[in-house]
Amino acid sequence: MTRFWTIPAQDVLLPYVRDHVARGSLRQDSDGWRWKFDPKFWGTRPLLTQMLPQLTTPVALFRCEKGLVSPAMAGETAGLVTGHLPVVDLPDAGHHPMLDRPLSLVAGVRTLLAVWPDGGTPHGT
Repeated sequence: MTRFWTIPAQDVLLPYVRDHVARGSLRQDSDGWRWKFDPKFWGTRPLLTQMLPQLTTPVALFRCEKGLVSPAMAGETAGLVTGHLPVVDLPDAGHHPMLDRPLSLVAGVRTLLAVWPDGGTPHGT
């Protein structure tokens, strides 16, 4: 548990959320305790610049004030999406808002779902 950290590193983590996520990130097998981790995460993936212009469903960007995405970067990302990409700013949130500002994140998601047509679901599904 004490060896759990975020990538990128984040200074502020709510202790009860951190503990919950850390406990859920461990598994026990015949060799002892191990991190649950998808080794393919660090593999080759399509670039956002290739994926975003192809989106056909509603999508939004949550930009955390203390995260890695600057306002300029968020603007560039929004420009890659055909149509409109809402950018939701989460004040005082680090890169992992579910670990330091979960209520702000939930409020942002609920707001988007309330204003998106059909709750953000693709047409015909």
